[in-house]
Amino acid sequence: MKALTLCAVSALTLTAVACSHRDVRSAALTGRLNCPEQSGALKRLSKAEDGRSCEYEVANGAQVSLKLMPVGGAGAMGLLARLEADLRAEAASTPDTTPIEAKDNTKADHPAAQTVAEAKADAAKAWSATDAGRNAAETSDIARTVDEKLKARGLGDEGAEKSAHVNLPGVRIDADDKNDSAHVALPGVHIDAEGDGAAIRVGPLHIDTDHNKAVVKAVSDVRLRGEGFARTQRGLAAMFVYAGDNLGGGYKYVGYEAAGPKAGPLTIAIIKSRKEGGFHGDVYGDVKRLVRRNGGI
Repeated sequence: MKALTLCAVSALTLTAVACSHRDVRSAALTGRLNCPEQSGALKRLSKAEDGRSCEYEVANGAQVSLKLMPVGGAGAMGLLARLEADLRAEAASTPDTTPIEAKDNTKADHPAAQTVAEAKADAAKAWSATDAGRNAAETSDIARTVDEKLKARGLGDEGAEKSAHVNLPGVRIDADDKNDSAHVALPGVHIDAEGDGAAIRVGPLHIDTDHNKAVVKAVSDVRLRGEGFARTQRGLAAMFVYAGDNLGGGYKYVGYEAAGPKAGPLTIAIIKSRKEGGFHGDVYGDVKRLVRRNGGI
C-alpha cells in the first residue's frame, strides 16, 4: 500500500511539474502565428514574412485566412462586430466576374485596391462535429421537456388544441397554430419562432433563422492557457456563422472563429465557401483547434 501511495504521489508530482512548465506562449505573446503547412484538412497556401497572417485552403473549396489582429480602441467586441458587418456585406455583394488575368493586372497597378481586398479577408462557426452532437442532444432534451409539460396539461399531439399556454415555475410555453408561432422559456433556453423564422438562445449560443438563412453566434469568457486556477477570465472565445443556400453574393457560408486575450491581439480565422457543404463540422474543428492554439486559450 505504501509503495502504491508513493507511486501515486510521484505521478501527481510529475503531472504538476509538467503542467507548471507547459509552454504557455501564444501568438499574442510572441507576435507571430504558428502556421503549420498542414493542419488537419487545412493546407497552407502562403505565410506572411511578419508572421501575422497566413492563408489556407480546404479540398472541398473553403478558404481560410488566419490573422493576428489588434483589438484597437473599440476593444475585442468592437473588432468582432466590425468583422461580422464586413462579412455580411461581402456575402451579399455581387460576385466579381472579372477574368483572373485582369484581376492580377489590377492588383499590380493598384496596390491600394489589393490592400483593401486583403483587409476584407482579415479575421473567423458552424460547430465542430462534437459540438453539433452535443447541441443536438441538448435540443432533444429540450423537446422532450416541452412535450412532457404539454402532455401534463392535456395539450399533446393527440389533442385537437390549436393553441397551448403553459405557465409553471421556470417553464413558460405559448404556442398558437393559427399564427404559426411558438415561444418557449426554460432555464437557460429561450425559443421564439414565427413562420419561417426562429430565434434560439442556449446560454451564450445565439441562433437566428429566416427564409433559408441562418446566423449562429457565440461569445464566451475563458481562461488563458496556463491560468487554469485563475479567478479572472482574461481570455475570449467567439464564433460567427452566416450560412444559406444563397446569401446574395454567391457564398454559401461565411464566418469567423476567434480566440485570445481580451486586451488583444486576437487570433482570428475567416472562413468562406461558395460551394454547397463547403465547410462541414470536421473541417471547422480543425480551424477551431488552430485558432485556439494560437490564441492561447
